[in-house]
Amino acid sequence: MSLGRKEGGFTLLETLTAVAILIVLSILLYGILYNCVNITAYNTERLRTQQDHRVIIDFMAPYIRMAKEVIIDENTETGDKLQLRFTTIPAEPAYNAIAFGIKDNGELYYRKCREVSPGRFEWGNRMSFVSSRVREFEVKEKDRLVILMIEIEVKDGQPYRFEEKIYRRID
Repeated sequence: MSLGRKEGGFTLLETLTAVAILIVLSILLYGILYNCVNITAYNTERLRTQQDHRVIIDFMAPYIRMAKEVIIDENTETGDKLQLRFTTIPAEPAYNAIAFGIKDNGELYYRKCREVSPGRFEWGNRMSFVSSRVREFEVKEKDRLVILMIEIEVKDGQPYRFEEKIYRRID
């Protein structure tokens, strides 16, 4: 055995330094991944909310544009915030009006009114058409301009509020 010859390997100090560097890098990587997951979840929620905003407007705008008569918050016993009446739409079955409102659980709904016999009308069931919960639904009309103000509930953040202006047709 030779006394002057060193054995190969790492010293305790080198090993502890390498472990400390790995721990610091692991903590930094965890922080970056945690933030990425949170940002992705936030952006996904906002995107879903904005898509529901677009669905609401794309669904309601054609009815508002063709409405002959707009009734705002008149029918309080049914919960309808907005009723639109127009000439008969020859769908199956034909209908003469549509109403929009909010259910107790925050779902935005629509329901159609059809003439079952001359002068006798019947409202259909309330059908939800977006997945978001709606906190507020306000409607104003002035000079054939219908202004929709809707506030959608967003998880872990400020509510998403939008206002759309849609002109009704001119007779």
